[in-house]
Amino acid sequence: MKATTKETYKIFWRHARVYRGSLAVMLISLAAVTAIEAVIPFFYKRFFDVLGASQPGDAATTQLIRIALQILGLWGLAWLGFRVIFFLNGFFQPRVMADIANSCFDYLQRHSLGFFMNRFVGSVVRRVNRFVDSFEGLADRIMLDLFPMMLRTLIIIGVLWVWHPLLGIILAGWLVLFTAVNYLFATYKLKYDIAAAASDTEVTGQLADTVTNNINIKIFTSLAEEMRRFRELTEKQFRIRRFTWHLSASIEGVQGALMISLEFAVKDVVMLGAGALDRFIDQRLLRFGSLLQHVRHH
Repeated sequence: MKATTKETYKIFWRHARVYRGSLAVMLISLAAVTAIEAVIPFFYKRFFDVLGASQPGDAATTQLIRIALQILGLWGLAWLGFRVIFFLNGFFQPRVMADIANSCFDYLQRHSLGFFMNRFVGSVVRRVNRFVDSFEGLADRIMLDLFPMMLRTLIIIGVLWVWHPLLGIILAGWLVLFTAVNYLFATYKLKYDIAAAASDTEVTGQLADTVTNNINIKIFTSLAEEMRRFRELTEKQFRIRRFTWHLSASIEGVQGALMISLEFAVKDVVMLGAGALDRFIDQRLLRFGSLLQHVRHH
């Protein structure tokens, strides 16, 4: 399974790197947009700090307007970056998918006659279409989810490390745990996803075969037998789909628990630690003040 997945990624990359110029511009634009979105909250903080600390007046109003215009300009740059990404992606993904489909057609037609005689036409067509469409899903997950999430995480950890090292350590450790749990789950679930895809292909192939040979079903009055066979396949498909969906629901539960644990660690543990530190400092100051009073009176 690992070898098959690795080969699939190699095929996708071999076709995608032909348009490396468009890919590079999209990645650079996405990195810029992600950085801008990560910086904008600091401008909002400055805005409300000025709003809460300043007295009504022309100076405060001018500063607030300047910060608001800076925020508007950053959102405008982010909007422009997304337009570049999506317009280039409108060329990149369909072009690569068309190239992959052409490669599949060429590869498929070079098979022997026995290959086509021993396989359902519908199953083969289904596999080719799924293989081509999977590039779109993979590219979307990388471009819109994985890559921005990695950049945001690095930026957040860097900011927290400077602002509050303990928070940075907690978030970095949580990220390692979160990534490890999801990787192990994805590795475990992969074999069942492959089985679900195979079952889906089998059902499609059986349906296509009965449609193609419908005249034979009518001639030999074998509708009941074909219906029983098709019902067995759909029941098998139902069981594997239910199992994979339950697996997905389980990992979502684990992810939710990890999110709650992170929130607890940040909001409660760290704050309790900060409160304990404040109490410790207050006690030391109180003792120091008592000592000064004692020295002054004696």
